[in-house]
Amino acid sequence: MKTINLRDYYPFYTHDTLLEFSDEVAQAMAEAERLERNYNTLIIKLLFPLRKPIKFDTLRRTLQLPDSKLILH
Repeated sequence: MKTINLRDYYPFYTHDTLLEFSDEVAQAMAEAERLERNYNTLIIKLLFPLRKPIKFDTLRRTLQLPDSKLILH
């Protein structure tokens, strides 16, 4: 048996909820998490295939904002 915190898997949980699952279920949940993370990474790479960073002027022109409106943190 393995104890799993549901807050790690479900973002709408605001407090720790610990449940015990069989090893097979825990392994399936971990694999599903890995597959979702890999899928999201693939989608980001397909949608944003930039190989070099965007220059500040290009970003400003793309957003059509004057210099004073763009705040970088």
